[in-house]
Amino acid sequence: MAATYRLGVARRAVNVLVRALLRAGLGPPRTYLLGVRGRKSGRLLTTPVTAGILPGVTRATVMRLARRLAPVVERRIAVDDLLGADEVFLTSSTIEVVPIVRVTKRAIAGGRIGELTRELQIRYRRNVARCFGVSVDDLGE
Repeated sequence: MAATYRLGVARRAVNVLVRALLRAGLGPPRTYLLGVRGRKSGRLLTTPVTAGILPGVTRATVMRLARRLAPVVERRIAVDDLLGADEVFLTSSTIEVVPIVRVTKRAIAGGRIGELTRELQIRYRRNVARCFGVSVDDLGE
């Protein structure tokens, strides 16, 4: 119960962060990998490091995992990309891979977590468990 509550709080906090940045005209957060899976193309878009994204270990790991599932394109992400996406997620070392299902009052993918996002969550947790030599269940929530 507590783990589910914490995850819900993290998702709400990230949604509030994205909304605030969009309202301020600042675009997506600079410290996270923002993954946007576009309609029809199946590509995963992310802002390049040269635009201010921190080149962290989590970003590099998720991008490596994502490249096995879909083409990854690094370019600046416009608000229209974000609002028209099939899936949106954020990553960082503290939140891992968190789906964004609503931006402002618009639902992304009908308000459901996308398949790519879900698969990246699973693969990222397996990768972390392997690095620490433990099972995924041993990681906790």
